[in-house]
Amino acid sequence: MRRGRKPQVLILNDYPVDRVEGGGAQRIRSLYEAMADRFELHLLCLTDGAHLKETSLAPGFRQTAVPKTGRHRKTQSLTVPLSAYSVEDVISLIWCAMNDELRHMFRRLADEADVLIFEHVYMAPLRVAASREIPVVYSAQNVEYLLKSQLLRGHPFEADLLEGIDAAEADLLESAAGVVAVSDEDAAYFRERTKNPVTVVGNGVDSAQFLAVDRRAKATVPEVVFIGSCHPPNVEAMGFILSQLAPRCPGVLFRVIGSVSHGLRSDEVPGNVEITGVISSERKSEMLRRATAAVNPMFSGSGSNLKLAEYFAASLPVVSTPFGARGYAVTDGIHLRIAGGEAFADALQSLLQSPEEQASLSASGRALAERDLCWTSLSKRYADLIERLTGGSN
Repeated sequence: MRRGRKPQVLILNDYPVDRVEGGGAQRIRSLYEAMADRFELHLLCLTDGAHLKETSLAPGFRQTAVPKTGRHRKTQSLTVPLSAYSVEDVISLIWCAMNDELRHMFRRLADEADVLIFEHVYMAPLRVAASREIPVVYSAQNVEYLLKSQLLRGHPFEADLLEGIDAAEADLLESAAGVVAVSDEDAAYFRERTKNPVTVVGNGVDSAQFLAVDRRAKATVPEVVFIGSCHPPNVEAMGFILSQLAPRCPGVLFRVIGSVSHGLRSDEVPGNVEITGVISSERKSEMLRRATAAVNPMFSGSGSNLKLAEYFAASLPVVSTPFGARGYAVTDGIHLRIAGGEAFADALQSLLQSPEEQASLSASGRALAERDLCWTSLSKRYADLIERLTGGSN
């Protein structure tokens, strides 16, 4: 690294983050924005757009989105309809190294980089295109092989797609000078498969975007929210709300926010469930402010749920499954209610009948978000790792 300049960090991801539409994009953008005062950050990604696009995400943090090739798009169009769940990321794993424009851009940016960071595994084949040895960080938002083993079950190309994911994940675990996981559970899995150091950097939230709300006033009709993108574990959770929670809690209005409801038929929605779809951040904040509580009935997936941090920041008392609370240092009865599937509806009804417990969980959750879940604090451990790999600050 040349003296007199910030370390140059090149980040590889298979999708852009200039428009935040899911937890993965939110994590990437928020973490690196919080580190932009210490490094010059450049995110290189693929796009479905027709032209190369340069975007400034923050001072010291920019993004270059390179169009997918025609063959990439054709494979995507033929393969994606074969599964109920998106495989666009896995198709990027297959085609990214054969994209001449992307490979050329990667090599040019890598020549200036002090560290390469791979978000997910789906740009891993580009690593060998670098013209020199550069320290690598694998930033794993999930254990991709385990997650996709769930999602691709029954896919006609299941074996081939999983083989590629497994190989890419193994390559990054072996080559990375550092691995970043979002939960202790994921970190334990990675430590069994690599001798390289694994650092846990959890998910967080910008608490300043949410007003601290006094939840002691009891609404005439309790309103309970669930936020989710169109990600299979979220779809599973929504199904639980529609089939289990709503029928057992007829006096409660459930609001399902986000793209999780994409493709849902109106005849599948009980009368006490409102489907909002994707809405503006202002409208979402208003709904969270008005809500009585939030639910997080997650049963599958990997990594951790960023929505839980949002609920805490919005001062919402939460009922979550044990799986949904993974990745957070929380205590049942102090920060939230934790209940399994069979007991979930009873736990929610009990909470809704106790204004005192609502107020207590609301205050504890908000304090946790402000103290431990801010992106600036979370990013410090990550930034320290990167700085060690670049030989320290100038």
